[in-house]
Amino acid sequence: MRILPLLNLLLIQFTLLIGLSSIVALPVNDRIRIIATIEPLALIARDIGGDLVEVATIVPAFIDPHVYAPKPKDRLLLENADIFVCVGREEFLGYFEDVQAIKLGWENWSSSMYIPGGNPHYVWLYPSNAIVIARALYMTLSIIDPWREEYYRYRFEQFNKSISAISGWIKNCKSLYRLDGLKVALAGSHMEPLLDYMGIEIAGILVRGERTVAPRDITEFRELARSADAIIVHLLEYELDEGRIASEISKDVGAPIVVFNPLPTGYEDSYIEYIKIVSYGLIVSLANLKLGYFREGYHSMQYIPLLAAATFILILTITFRRYRGAS
Repeated sequence: MRILPLLNLLLIQFTLLIGLSSIVALPVNDRIRIIATIEPLALIARDIGGDLVEVATIVPAFIDPHVYAPKPKDRLLLENADIFVCVGREEFLGYFEDVQAIKLGWENWSSSMYIPGGNPHYVWLYPSNAIVIARALYMTLSIIDPWREEYYRYRFEQFNKSISAISGWIKNCKSLYRLDGLKVALAGSHMEPLLDYMGIEIAGILVRGERTVAPRDITEFRELARSADAIIVHLLEYELDEGRIASEISKDVGAPIVVFNPLPTGYEDSYIEYIKIVSYGLIVSLANLKLGYFREGYHSMQYIPLLAAATFILILTITFRRYRGAS
């Protein structure tokens, strides 16, 4: 049945039209100024707006948005913005309540997103959710800049095609590194959307969302982690309670810790590039672990130079293709 997705799309369109009904179209030569709370949203905005938009980010790359405190310069950015893009659950949004920019957030896309466990954090790590965000941006840009609607539509269609191809690309990478059947446990739920999309089985999750870890959670997670090949800990969680507890459980059950950071570096030029690099980085990390387990006579550390080189080659390939396409 495709009725529900259709209704969700109509709801997004209706919400946007109501919100934008009083907006006056911009002059044809003006570049649209978009401010995003975090880098993944900024990447999507650049993918859809291309050369016709100026995009800036409030929270710097590699900084946890949960602990970020807005600064006066962030306020100034938004005062000159045409569009403000946010997940809609950032704790600092109250600082920007009275800004005049068109706001795109939770109410515009949550009904059409995949939100595991109802956790709004890191929903952009699920590539299909990026399409929902991109569609809202395309529709908004087309309304305030109708003269260039065809340009935005073309870029949205290309974005959609690229996202559709990612799942097959990930499947091939997993097959190449023999990761089929791998099972992991998560210290926190932030990476759940990406692992679900990648088809990597999750044995258990210690902390969901912003919940406090209870003794029963620790007991349950310890038992679930016994069946996992690895316990993945977000780099930003490593020194927090979930990281510390996961490390202790790792020693108890014999499942090694993989510390990983899924956040953009701030140097990616597109969401597609970012999601490929972060997916491949995770695949390489888990492959290194698995090779260390299942190849007798070899230690897993011997594979680090090879796999690091493979990741570097991927980044160079993506960069070269982008450069060649621009020339």
